Amino acid sequence: MTAPKQLSDVNWKLNLQLSHSKMANTKTPNALVELSLGSSDCSTNTAVSEKVVIEFSKEELVDFYHKLEEMQAQLDSLQ
Repeated sequence: MTAPKQLSDVNWKLNLQLSHSKMANTKTPNALVELSLGSSDCSTNTAVSEKVVIEFSKEELVDFYHKLEEMQAQLDSLQ
């Protein structure tokens, strides 16, 4: 059985997708966030790690940020 995963590192980069046609010239920004997660496998006493990559549009990233802020406010209220 593996223990809950813990965040060990965060990397990110911004992308700007450009499209050009006769009808539209658009720029679509997005963010790629790579989360490095680690845990221990209790049965074999070994470390288990994985990377998760999440792509966010600007709107999704802002929404995610606000949810993190809500979590932080709740954690702060417990202290």
